[in-house]
Amino acid sequence: MERLKIAYIMHVDWAWIKQRPHFIAEELRKKYIVDIFWVKNFRNELKLVHKGEKKKGFHFIKVPFSARSKLSRYLEKLINKRLVRKLKNEKYDIIWLTSPIIMQFIDLNEISSQIIIYDCMDDALAFNQKEKIKNNIEANEKKLVLCSSVIFTSSNNLKEKLIFRYGNSNNQYTLNNAITNDYLSFARKKSNDLKAINHKKIKKIFYFGTISDWFDFDLLLWVLDQNKEISFTLIGPVDTKIPKHPRIIYVNAVSHLELLRMSEEADAFIMPFKKNELIDSVNPVKLYEYLCFSKPVFTVYYDELKQFEKYVFFFKSKEELLLQIDKSVRSSIESPLKFLEDNTWERKTEEIFEIISQVKIRKGEKNEN
Repeated sequence: MERLKIAYIMHVDWAWIKQRPHFIAEELRKKYIVDIFWVKNFRNELKLVHKGEKKKGFHFIKVPFSARSKLSRYLEKLINKRLVRKLKNEKYDIIWLTSPIIMQFIDLNEISSQIIIYDCMDDALAFNQKEKIKNNIEANEKKLVLCSSVIFTSSNNLKEKLIFRYGNSNNQYTLNNAITNDYLSFARKKSNDLKAINHKKIKKIFYFGTISDWFDFDLLLWVLDQNKEISFTLIGPVDTKIPKHPRIIYVNAVSHLELLRMSEEADAFIMPFKKNELIDSVNPVKLYEYLCFSKPVFTVYYDELKQFEKYVFFFKSKEELLLQIDKSVRSSIESPLKFLEDNTWERKTEEIFEIISQVKIRKGEKNEN
């Protein structure tokens, strides 16, 4: 049987810290022929960590201020003309897009004969951005939703938002995030340590992932002021100001596997996000990965995280976080191993394969008629 050919177009650089688009692309390549396209933004060049993998695909060039300047947009279209032509001329069965941002590079009307899949990993309208840019993204997302044969969302809240904005649809599926098989293997090795580690005094608390304006530094500073033994280590790319403090340690972004080695030093992990419209739709990859270490995990609570309640310590205030840190020394939590085994990227893509096969059948029946 001939393998399907996919143009997989992602809005984050292939050399960025690994996120949902990277993991899904790698799994899809196990079954399909996948050409990977990504958007290169030179402002992020110093934050890239997987530079050795760049030759695996093709990249669109993001021209500065192209969302606000007609001249910049014209230059951007000119620079990326060759790649747009490739998308039109190659006989791709599926065009996979991870964000409406990508639509500033391509015209969906020119590729509408293919199956279009929109994998929505974040609420694109909830980021801090100018109103004009937000309106443009909303218009593009509406077009993308209407043109898509399949829409995956990383959280149920995100699915409900798309339905509210653009109308109900029977082609939308919630596909939560997950872990790699490498992380699952690590989790199996560490699962026996869970009981002992739960009763270890918490001193080194780690965070890994992007550090941006949704990060609650006031929370961390307050905890540091209350408990002189705690330190926070933050690992990942930064696009906000990190306050200076002798017990806030920052480490540049490292490879996905290097995180396993570095994070073994942690006594616990934290997700200290400000609860807002953007965060309410996030199904964090990092929470799945934190659980692999068999160490206490502290996270701000919002409804989308209810599935983690057996395995983490929730907090809704800075005072509650301090109490949960103290409680974790005396309490035990349920082993997350079965939960992690049910939530691997390999299993998630099995769901994707099944949905794609059904769409292909429906498309074939339609063509016959």
